[in-house]
This record gives sequence, C-alpha cells and structure tokens, in this order.
Amino acid sequence: MNKKWLIPSPPGKEINPEIEKLSAEFKLPRLVAELLYRKGIKTVNSAQEFFKPSMDNLYDPYLFPDMEKAVQRILRAIDSKEKITIYGDYDVDGTTATALLYLGLKRIGANIDFYIPHRMIDGYGLSLGSLDALRENGSSLIISVDCGVNAIAEINAINSMGMEIIITDHHNPKDELPPAFAIINPKLPGTKYPYEHLAGVGVAYKLLMAIYN
Repeated sequence: MNKKWLIPSPPGKEINPEIEKLSAEFKLPRLVAELLYRKGIKTVNSAQEFFKPSMDNLYDPYLFPDMEKAVQRILRAIDSKEKITIYGDYDVDGTTATALLYLGLKRIGANIDFYIPHRMIDGYGLSLGSLDALRENGSSLIISVDCGVNAIAEINAINSMGMEIIITDHHNPKDELPPAFAIINPKLPGTKYPYEHLAGVGVAYKLLMAIYN
C-alpha cells in the first residue's frame, strides 16, 4: 500500500485573519476557531450553519440517480401491502440504519419486518443462507442498509426467488454492480450527490427523506 501519513502542524500557530474573524464573531477561543477552520468551516456563514443547522441546508435526496425509482417501488409496496424486509448489518451503523428505516416506514403504514444477520453464522452483509428465511416470511421487497453494493451472487439469488431488492449502502462499489432494482450509494460513478462520505444510516435517512417528501 503506497499511502503516506500527513501530520498537520499543531493548532495555535497558524496566522490567518479568517481564524481571528471566526473567533471574534462567535466569541470562541482562538484554538476552537482554528480547529473549525481546519475542518473546512472557514467563513462566518458556514460557521452559522454549523452551529445552527437547518433542514433547509440538506442536499436534495433526488440527486441520487436511482432515488425516484426506489421511492416509487416502496410506495407501491406500501399501497399493495407487500411484505417489506429491511436487511441490516450487525454493527452500530447497520443497526441504527435498520431502526431508522423500520420506524419511518412503519409510521406510514408499511407491512414491515427486519433481519439483522448473526455475525458468526451469517457473516457480513447479505448471505445466501439467510435468503430462504426472507422468502419464507413472505417478503417480496428487501431493502438493504449498510451493505449489498458488491453482493452480486446474493442479489442474483434474490431475483431468482422472485423477490426484489433496493440497496442502500455507502461502501466503495466494484466495477460490476449487482442487478438490484435500485442502488442508493453516494459513491456510485456518475452520482450527482455532492457528499460521498455519508454513513450507512445517512444513506438510509436520505431514502426516508425522499419518501416523506
């Protein structure tokens, strides 16, 4: 791996009028103002947005290429009372994403269930062994959270079982994408969504945001 550590200089030594302005405007210790500046919060306006965030400042979820397609499929499933299962992950990102999407869809009348894989039995992400259980519980639509973008064999199996899957994930995709109904991922090539560092729960939130809009 040809990677090189970049060590920043200690804070408190950088001379910059913008840092002084942040410190004076918000009555911050200079050290705090410099740390904000180093995090990219360099203007009074951006600092105001940081300290007093607003929903109006969130990026449009429909900047994801497959968002409209995913939303319409989920709404159709809700209207027809199809069984939707959220396929999560066992880490904190996957469990919070599962809980968020489960509660958000249940609130608008979805016939909803969830599946959290067992770390030692199922392993990470979608597993072939868990798919029979999803089919047996009557699921016709699966929504993955925090996993799935590289699960080609598993998604081929889902399709062959007569189910469909919407992937929400934030991991780096490989060159070949799985044949899912829709894929919501800020790291997909060609996406117009401007922030690629969303966590899995952040991607799930964007899906829920689009549905509620």
